[in-house]
Amino acid sequence: MNLLNVYIILAWYEQADIVINSQDKITKQKFNDNYVKEKILEISQYQMTALHWNTTHFEKDFKNIYLNAVNSYENIA
Repeated sequence: MNLLNVYIILAWYEQADIVINSQDKITKQKFNDNYVKEKILEISQYQMTALHWNTTHFEKDFKNIYLNAVNSYENIA
């Protein structure tokens, strides 16, 4: 993605519905809209390459996103 100059936003599903008659499938997934909008705004003002953004974003935000994802997915389950 970096070579194509694609910016990646790491995010997690904050809400989802469990598919009826299935314990391991979900539907109607929704991201945390405020978080995604905030990151899109950051990218729109970012002056460096997608490679730099993606690397920095991953190093800076991965742990927090991972923990939010685990908490959300436990609530969804």
